[in-house]
Amino acid sequence: MDDEHALQLFREVGKKPEPKVDVPFVPNAITLAGYGLGLWWTAGGPPWAAVTSVLLDEVDGVVARERGETSDFGSTFDWAADIILTALSLRRVKAPGWMIPFATVGQVYLREKEVRPPLGSLRAGIMLYGVVSDGYRRRALQHL
Repeated sequence: MDDEHALQLFREVGKKPEPKVDVPFVPNAITLAGYGLGLWWTAGGPPWAAVTSVLLDEVDGVVARERGETSDFGSTFDWAADIILTALSLRRVKAPGWMIPFATVGQVYLREKEVRPPLGSLRAGIMLYGVVSDGYRRRALQHL
């Protein structure tokens, strides 16, 4: 084996391996966990489920980018979870029914225009509002 061949082999061994799957597991598992916790909260689950769901929604994309595992599937999965949880969160906070299609059309329009907020999402704001307002409501009822 000549020196050039040995050097090339050394370079190949030191390379970071490319992801071997078309749909990365870890970021999508984070999205799925956040989606499940969000669904639980919208069905009457505890406040920590909503807060954790919001945090996981922030983390999944960061993890995908850091690991070099972004995918069209992951982006669409995250967006679909946001659309569904936005609608269900609006129901949980007893928002007027007309807000659901309005919010959905707005989210579709922003995605088409590739507008992404630097932090948070509409569903995050609604869920956190719901957690806070539920807490105030509970406290008010305790003092009656």
